[in-house]
Amino acid sequence: LTADGLSQAPSVVLHWVDRSATETGFVVQRDVDPSFPNPASLPANASSAQNTQGQGTDYGSQITTTDTTVGTVVCLQYPCTLYYRVEAVNGVAFNGYDGTGLIMQKQTLSSPFSNIATVNIATSATLTPALSFGSQLVNTVSPASSATLSNTGLAPLLISSVSITGTNAGDFAMNSACGTVLAAGSSCSISITFTPLARGARTATLVVADNGTGASQSTTLTGTGIAPVASLIPASMTFGAQVIGTTSAPQSFILTNIGDSPLAIVNAALGGTNPSDFALASTNCGALLPVLSLCTLNMTFTPAASGLRSATGTLTSSDPVNPVLQRPINGTGTALALSPTVITYPNQTVGTTSAYQALTLTNAGPVALTLNSITLGGATPTSFTIVKLCGATLAPAGTCTVRVRFAPKATGLQSASLIVNSSDVGVPSASVALTGTGQ
Repeated sequence: LTADGLSQAPSVVLHWVDRSATETGFVVQRDVDPSFPNPASLPANASSAQNTQGQGTDYGSQITTTDTTVGTVVCLQYPCTLYYRVEAVNGVAFNGYDGTGLIMQKQTLSSPFSNIATVNIATSATLTPALSFGSQLVNTVSPASSATLSNTGLAPLLISSVSITGTNAGDFAMNSACGTVLAAGSSCSISITFTPLARGARTATLVVADNGTGASQSTTLTGTGIAPVASLIPASMTFGAQVIGTTSAPQSFILTNIGDSPLAIVNAALGGTNPSDFALASTNCGALLPVLSLCTLNMTFTPAASGLRSATGTLTSSDPVNPVLQRPINGTGTALALSPTVITYPNQTVGTTSAYQALTLTNAGPVALTLNSITLGGATPTSFTIVKLCGATLAPAGTCTVRVRFAPKATGLQSASLIVNSSDVGVPSASVALTGTGQ
């Protein structure tokens, strides 16, 4: 008797030579003890050539049978050994005649057992394949992929745990259908999903702890987290002084997607203390900003009152790390408007006086302004003279005029500042630049 389990797993193929000329079958016994105290019996057919009594007559032929129940054997510990032996049985052996002498009696006879054949039972398993999830948006769940645990041994595989370990174990989740015992020759699936928590390469290991070779099976899990990254510059925006009710020149925020996935622009809004004083005048930002692209958001300032005015610009996007970007925006409202803001004179001969140019003061605010002083300062204030046609106060929507002449004291560029100090809370000291060249 010979037994082949290594190449036939999860079954054992048994071969023996028929040394009985009249068997009606064979009985194969299997046990985990070579003394066969509790054998399992595995019936086997007789040889193919039989007589009219169903007795095999193919003496010397090779008989083959397969034990397909090896996976049900439980050893106290692994690896262990299975023991086989076989006997020939003749269930219709002649046993004389009955009392009438007419009817032939039958009996069952068994041959001695054959030699004992052995097969080693070892637990063996594989976990395949390695799973690569490719690129996945950060904080989104991938479609599931499955790894297969296969019991390639002759004994039940006892599973103690299924886990995910490694550098980015938290990025992967599993659902195991393997239970705690996997029969010999069977397989089961472990479903894995990938939810990257950050950008870049993410790795982990799926580990099955069992009684197989090496005490555990493992396979690698890999994926790449991708995400848009929103960059908004500058960090703040200041408009400076602006006359009440007038609109400033635009200033721009620049939005750039420095990530590796398109950026969805959800919303751009203004909040804070004085949001209505500021406006998103125009933008070329669409709903989606491609990778490594930029767009602009053009802001304007129209103060409703004098003094410091402020707001907060809020941009909401699909950036998973910083979905909300906020930038402070401020400017100063002034009630006193000076027009023009620069007065320039043509070349003037030293010792002579130019014609007057007029500076208009306007109160754009809702309350009267006190004009505390109107003076000259700067580099060469003596080269300029003023005539003030304004009173001590300037009523709401009121205007007055200051006349300015250029009388250079020397050749070359002459410059000064006309300074108006008032009760305006926004810009209490306003000025106009004066320039001219003496010749």
